[in-house]
Amino acid sequence: MKIMLDPAEAWHVGFERVRSYARHHFAHRFATVLIAHIPGLAGLKGQGNHVHCAVLSREVTINGFGGACTDLCSDRGYEAALAAWREHKESWEDEGA
Repeated sequence: MKIMLDPAEAWHVGFERVRSYARHHFAHRFATVLIAHIPGLAGLKGQGNHVHCAVLSREVTINGFGGACTDLCSDRGYEAALAAWREHKESWEDEGA
């Protein structure tokens, strides 16, 4: 999923918010990779600063990879991940206030 960063704050603050979300929502079950695209560092406008949250849809267990999580890699799973992101972002902002 692609998460846009707030242009009004330093990009690393937004990245840490996304990282916190990914750890809370995905990393306890799934291998997760964050890819930061920060075109502003090179003086480019591009699509704005954003982070891709790439999640392997197979659970990681003590014995290796489990089966595919069909809920995760579906429209329903994507919508649930977006809802969890919005909730995490709101709770993060509440903590900072």
